[in-house]
Amino acid sequence: MTTPWMRNTAGVVSCGWDFVFGTTDCPLEATDDPYTWYEWRQQLRGTSAEGKPYYAEEVVPVHGTRAQGLKVLRQNATAYFPHIWKHILLQRGIACHEANKDDVTATRRADYAAQIKTLRFSSATCAHPETHNMLVAVMGFSPYNETVSVKKHGRRPASTKVVRKQRVAVFYVFHPSSYKPDARSYNAACENFDRFMKTGRFSFGEWFHKGKRLPCSRITPPNGADTSLPSGIASAPAAPPMFPSYKRVTDITDTCAAQFDGKDNYHQAAEWPTKLDIDLFLF
Repeated sequence: MTTPWMRNTAGVVSCGWDFVFGTTDCPLEATDDPYTWYEWRQQLRGTSAEGKPYYAEEVVPVHGTRAQGLKVLRQNATAYFPHIWKHILLQRGIACHEANKDDVTATRRADYAAQIKTLRFSSATCAHPETHNMLVAVMGFSPYNETVSVKKHGRRPASTKVVRKQRVAVFYVFHPSSYKPDARSYNAACENFDRFMKTGRFSFGEWFHKGKRLPCSRITPPNGADTSLPSGIASAPAAPPMFPSYKRVTDITDTCAAQFDGKDNYHQAAEWPTKLDIDLFLF
C-alpha cells in the first residue's frame, strides 16, 4: 500500500493509508455484517443492428460484508491518493509560476467546449442548424503589479495593497463537427495564437474581431478560394503585435487524451522553437 516516494531518507513511511489507519482493519469495523457500497461498472445498454452489444458505465450498488467493503475502500484509496496529491502539487506549481512569470512568458489554458449550433439569418426549409466544435483558449501575458484600494469594512480601516495582474487575450476557434478534435487541430490553432501575438498576423484561416477580419498570411475561407467579404465586414488594418517579446509559453490542458485523439504533443514541443522562435512547455 506504499510506494518508494512515500518514504523519507531513513526509509520510514510518513504518509499513505497504512501510515494513518494502520495495515490491518479494525476488527470492530471489518465484520461479516451485510454492507452495501457503490461502484462504477460497465452495464449492458443494448445491441447494434449487427448484434454487437454496447455498454456504458453506471454507478451501481454492490452487496457484501463490511470487511469486503473496507478492502475495496483500501484498494480505491491506493489508486486515488497519488492522483489527488499530484493534482494539488501541479496546481501549486501553476500558482507559483503565475506569481513569478517574467515579461517574455505567456500561459495558455485551452479546452474544447461542447458542440454548438450555428444559427443562420436564413436557412433552407427543414434544414438542420450547423454544428461546430469550439476550442476556447485563454492567453495570459505581460504581468504587472497594480496598487488597488481596499474599502473600510467594520473595524478594518481603508488601505491599499499591491495586486499582481496580467494582460489576457481570449481566442475562439470553430471548425466543422465532422472533424473530430485531435492533436493536429489543436496544434494548428495554437500556432495561429502564438504567431498572431508575436507578429500581429495569423498563419492561416479566417479570424475576426469586432466585425473585422484580422491580418493573415494565408487566408483560407471555408467555401473555396473566394476571399471576398460580405457587406458589413471589412478587413482590419495591420496593427503592432500585442506581445512582440514573446519567448516562452506554458501550455496547460486538462490532460484529456480523447480531445487529442489519443495522440501527444511531444513532437510539436520539440519543433515549436524552430517554427515560431517560442519555447513550448507542456504542463
